[in-house]
Amino acid sequence: MNGQEREKKYCARLDAGEDVSTVVREAVSDPLLFQFGEILSLDQVSELCNGGGQELYDLLVLYAYGNLKDYEMNTSLLPKILNVERMKLKQLTVLSQLSVPGDVSYDTLMKELNITKVRELEDLIIELIYAKLLNATFDQKRMLLHFVGCTSRDVPNPDVLQRTRLTLTSVQSTVDVMLQSLESWRANSVRLLQTIDDMALDVREKELEKERHDAELEKRIAVVRDSMKIDKPRPGRADVDTNVA
Repeated sequence: MNGQEREKKYCARLDAGEDVSTVVREAVSDPLLFQFGEILSLDQVSELCNGGGQELYDLLVLYAYGNLKDYEMNTSLLPKILNVERMKLKQLTVLSQLSVPGDVSYDTLMKELNITKVRELEDLIIELIYAKLLNATFDQKRMLLHFVGCTSRDVPNPDVLQRTRLTLTSVQSTVDVMLQSLESWRANSVRLLQTIDDMALDVREKELEKERHDAELEKRIAVVRDSMKIDKPRPGRADVDTNVA
């Protein structure tokens, strides 16, 4: 069962009338669920904000959009999380840092996770790789993670952000990264279009050069043909000796 199917399973349980608090807490703890947008869109979940479930709603928002630093900044507004939930939040934090393929330093990831041991970081990433949530390789010599692709996180929903009490610095970071990605895509597209234009121009220039060459060759052939017509003796006519004795 992939992540999308797992999320639909939780949505179905909520639609069937199961206790919202129980289902939301299980979803947060689920080690293979990393998208929560559909769950957050349900009326039953939104209603948590109108009763005594604001803490739980904010917890779900944290796992949808936030990271470990966001949790540490908002602990007074959130329920205490279990070790398994903290581990999952660390994994989500790693995924948030890997939005553009390339190399990411161990140091960058360790600072975001507030850890000091390389082994702890590598174990965390290995779990993500084994769960097929991350495609990456280690460069232990240079202390880099070469990132190819990963499971995407939820795109922040403005309506959800209005309901939460949390201050999520990572949301702005996510938006900034998205804008950087779009700008990078735009720049790459411009370069690609320019390359295509240059190639098309080069092909056209070669076509014109061939046309000029063919035309020149035809002219030369015509000249040779005309010359051959002039020099060729007419049939049935003998040469006349014009010398006078």
